[in-house]
Amino acid sequence: MQAVLSTAEEAGMDVDAHMDGQAKDDTSIFTGANAESGSGANDDIDAPNFDIDTYAARYAGYTKLRRLLFIAQHCKSRELDAYRLALDTLKQPRSLNIQLYRKVMGLVGGRLGPAYSLDATWAEDIDKRAAMQKERLESDLQTSRTGMAKESIRLGYQDLGEFHYARGDLDNALKNFVRTRDYCSIARHNVEMCLNVIKVSVGLDSFAHVSTYVSKAEHATDMNDPKVRHKLKAAAGLAQLSQHNYASAARKFLDCGPSGLSRGTPQDPGPASFAHVLAPEDVATYGGLCALASLDRPELKRSLLENMTFKGLLDLVPVVRELIYDFCRSRYGACLGALAALKPELLLDVHLHRHVESLYQRIRERCLLQYFIPYLSVDLGSMANTFDTPLPRLEEEIAALIVANRMPARIDSQRKTLHRRQVDPREAGYKKVFSMGQEFLREVRAMLFRMSLLEHSVFVETETRGGAGGGGDARSGGRAGTLGSPHPSQGRAARGQGAGGGTSQARGGDAVLEGESSPEEDTDMGEDFGSANQQDPDLEATLTGEG
Repeated sequence: MQAVLSTAEEAGMDVDAHMDGQAKDDTSIFTGANAESGSGANDDIDAPNFDIDTYAARYAGYTKLRRLLFIAQHCKSRELDAYRLALDTLKQPRSLNIQLYRKVMGLVGGRLGPAYSLDATWAEDIDKRAAMQKERLESDLQTSRTGMAKESIRLGYQDLGEFHYARGDLDNALKNFVRTRDYCSIARHNVEMCLNVIKVSVGLDSFAHVSTYVSKAEHATDMNDPKVRHKLKAAAGLAQLSQHNYASAARKFLDCGPSGLSRGTPQDPGPASFAHVLAPEDVATYGGLCALASLDRPELKRSLLENMTFKGLLDLVPVVRELIYDFCRSRYGACLGALAALKPELLLDVHLHRHVESLYQRIRERCLLQYFIPYLSVDLGSMANTFDTPLPRLEEEIAALIVANRMPARIDSQRKTLHRRQVDPREAGYKKVFSMGQEFLREVRAMLFRMSLLEHSVFVETETRGGAGGGGDARSGGRAGTLGSPHPSQGRAARGQGAGGGTSQARGGDAVLEGESSPEEDTDMGEDFGSANQQDPDLEATLTGEG
């Protein structure tokens, strides 16, 4: 048990070292949001139809606060509503994050009226209660460590992790959750530990940790429980999305279903609820957009439209569902119009906003390519009307696709038409036949050369240290003959000598067998090999490259 305790301490030290390079406190909710906004999101996003109350009800814990404060910083029209909801969340009975409460009150600056003024007495009472609770939890943990009770130690670290998470101290929460690893006795405990680490790592934007612990959880369980499997797939999809691997993220999200992503009750979502990480609507939106941007049409139909499990999530976001149907039914103008209307809301998503421009560009390019597939020539004016795009801009987009070899077409700038680049089928057939003939000749020459080498017992040998008898270098190989030997029996004799205690060495293609052959015998062997070459003109022609 002492070894287990020391291992847990080492695990805590590892986390300490990791967090030294990635230290964050509650200020990361503000500074981190500003830093992220430089990747495509606007400083002031106009979202007049955004229902912030419904949006906030999807989440719980630190994730809810982080999303609300991100909206407050990037959407001036919803700033006060976001601060109001954040303060309501911070003053809930189980909330302990007084540091963040004071910071949000400073940002509000009395703009929400007297009902939302700083309650200093309440804040001091919560701080005192939190200090007493922390002291009690640490005392219980120390008692469990003294009694060497493995399960009690695990629960003690887990309770401390939940306490620090409620306080907004994600660094210490991560340390305590990781320390429960050495006290997990069954697979369910390992999965619970991994989900807790994933929850905190998402809040820290440490997606490398997310991928690592998703893999650990998948190895710890047989994945028969759909609730656990869907949570892990969603977390893995979020990690892939953060690395811009849209195809991999789409496949992970499309494996999810609504059963494992429940948010609990609004009053008490519970620590096991996935509302601390993602909402079911997020999984549907992320999965649908990544699939449109990266998957080809057959896979899109098979994995998205015919996927009854994911359809339960997609029904939660009718806008995304309809634009996917528009894309699959070749109504590209309606699809792009729905995306344009949805864009302000997506730019207010704390995880997706940095990917919106890239995803939209990919989806638009796929729409252009899919539109042109059935035609030999297309009028650019009609195409511009379909995509509701000025003609000069459409020409630039198509030209970029042609230059990138993604669209086999030519633009007639005078007649404003787009023509498919025609390939002469006869010429293509000749090129294919010529290529196949050349490949066949190469294979036949290689086979004839190898057969000639085998016929004359010419082999390539490998050298290993230490023979079976213990004396010097020995030859090893599938069928190790002696280079330059006309008969396989001489090669076998050479191997027997190497195994019995003699040594055999080969340098530059010449064979020297100690204690096995005289110089005269070597000369005879060379003459036999030379005569064999003279008697077989095909081999000589092959070796000289004339065959």
